[in-house]
Amino acid sequence: MKISHLKLWVVLIVLNLTINTIAQPLFVGHRGSYWGVENTAEAFINGALKGYQYLECDIKVAGDGTIVLTHDDTTNRLGGSLTISNSTIDQLKAETYTQTRGGITYTGKICTLAEYLDICAEYKVLPVIELKWATGINSNDQSGMPALVKLIEDKGFRNKCIILTSMKPCLEYLRKNYPDITLQFLTNSNWANHFDWCVEWRMDVDIQATGFNKETVQKFHDAGLKVNVWTVNDNANYKAYTLMGCDFITTDYLDLTKLPTIEIDPEPEPIDLALETLWENSLNRGNAPTNIDGTYAQQGAAYQGHFYVNDCNKKMLFIFNQHGCIDSVAGGSGYGTASDDAGNIIVRNDKQTDGNHQFLIYDANDIKASPLAINTTNPITGQTNFISASGNLLTDTGYIYMFPKDKKQANIIEVVQGSVTKVTASAELNLTGTAAGYIIPMNNDPQTWLYHVRSSGFYRHKNGESTQFYTARSGTKAPMRNTTGGGDAFVMYNNKILLHNSGENYKGGFTVRNLSTEEALFSIDPIGTMGYEDGGNYSTFNWLFAELRPDSSYYIYQYCPSNGMAMYHLYDRNRHSSTSTSINTTSTDNSTIHLYPNPANDYIHIDRDTTSQINIYNIMGKLIVSTTSNHINISHLSPGIYLLTTENQTLKLIKQ
Repeated sequence: MKISHLKLWVVLIVLNLTINTIAQPLFVGHRGSYWGVENTAEAFINGALKGYQYLECDIKVAGDGTIVLTHDDTTNRLGGSLTISNSTIDQLKAETYTQTRGGITYTGKICTLAEYLDICAEYKVLPVIELKWATGINSNDQSGMPALVKLIEDKGFRNKCIILTSMKPCLEYLRKNYPDITLQFLTNSNWANHFDWCVEWRMDVDIQATGFNKETVQKFHDAGLKVNVWTVNDNANYKAYTLMGCDFITTDYLDLTKLPTIEIDPEPEPIDLALETLWENSLNRGNAPTNIDGTYAQQGAAYQGHFYVNDCNKKMLFIFNQHGCIDSVAGGSGYGTASDDAGNIIVRNDKQTDGNHQFLIYDANDIKASPLAINTTNPITGQTNFISASGNLLTDTGYIYMFPKDKKQANIIEVVQGSVTKVTASAELNLTGTAAGYIIPMNNDPQTWLYHVRSSGFYRHKNGESTQFYTARSGTKAPMRNTTGGGDAFVMYNNKILLHNSGENYKGGFTVRNLSTEEALFSIDPIGTMGYEDGGNYSTFNWLFAELRPDSSYYIYQYCPSNGMAMYHLYDRNRHSSTSTSINTTSTDNSTIHLYPNPANDYIHIDRDTTSQINIYNIMGKLIVSTTSNHINISHLSPGIYLLTTENQTLKLIKQ
């Protein structure tokens, strides 16, 4: 059975690996919380009631020396008309502030630092005090610091609070004069410019979200420092930053009662990967297929050594192997072509945008038989050029996936034994679909998949939530990601492997990247010269497919419209051997057969241009199978070693 989309997270269950939960970070209510005017008593009390362990505030100094809580220099943004530094506390207290948050309009009064600390004590939460530029508390003047610390100490929080700011002189003053107070340096994506200073002064750090990664957190942890992140407001990013190891998460409104359980991936095992080209038929090698081009044959599928490409103009489904085009059958009128996990080929038979579609499903065991036609009406309409599929659409349960242009939802079509049983729309996605939108299924799970839009990278959708997966900066030199569409992802020995396009745009270059170690392992140069800029959309995609072999290595298939196709073997040198002996990449002797996969489970495939008899014998010499087919069912054979023979060849076949 093909398991070409055995993907990153679900694979843990398949392999019966232990899943652990990760320790939760501490939560900091940003300016109190979203439930009240920011920095007011209502926002702080509601943040405490929501379960946040810390409440963050912004402080400034009023004209009469009172330390008050406000983010701005004036009260204008919240409906007032005063300048903080020129006003007394009585004047400030006379104003009423309003703020609409989440459709609710709140009112409130300014809060003093003393009142805020009393709330923290009453509700048993801890203070995070952010220093904003104020009289006596700024980079040039720390004369107001002793009064600030005395107030904190009088309220019982000197050894429990966190003082936070981006003003280094203030932090240095506190570290020298009050070394027992916990301090955090406020920064953003420029954190690396301040790392050595943080280490020297023993400053924890508070970094703006999207400005760092797991390695950043580890770098600070290795130096004995903690990491806070601001501001995180959805479950997907909560999971992402928790998995990075952040010690604190600053939030406006995360609901702590509805946080998802976070699973920890097992530690990657050491691997030494090799990528071997099995064969390549391309423009660069002068042997690219000439009967198809990217204008009408924009998507392809692959399964056990064969490529399937539908030309929507000719309405023909062409079949290729290393010898070129070996066969064709009547095809469909749409661009989309996909393979499910059982090798059944699905072809789109329309270019409709109204949600009404027809698909042709070709049986993996008899590709030349008339395909099954199924019809569906999708809830999300719009142009969808490309499709993907999983499971077994003909004999079990499978799914067809469509990601329409200009929409932030995908259509998931459930097919049971060849009949459409349900069509649903996904939850909202991070990206808006384009004509190049595409879904990468994962383990036949309609709730878990990757999605990709050309130029925008890869995102993960799981149980209604979407997160960034791999969105590194685009580039036209390997191993940077480029704007060509297509890619795949899988797991090898707990290492997350991503195939993504790289090199010159549209022309068939790609990179194999280990996301677990953040290494670009191999980069394949472009296999052709045809591109979007050559007068048409000949190769806006470079389709990449990974197919799991019985020995846990992978075949990698590449179809770059107009530029060619190729097949590779990705394996671990410590566990596997080269497959160059089982798939001859240079032979032109059509009487020689090439057998794969070997070892095999249910089916074997023969590459040849003749129809001579194939015989399979057991080790006792008994004839078990005799056929002229190129696609042989061996599921009924017991595991063991067999001999496969033709008129002039004998090969060892291993049945697993």
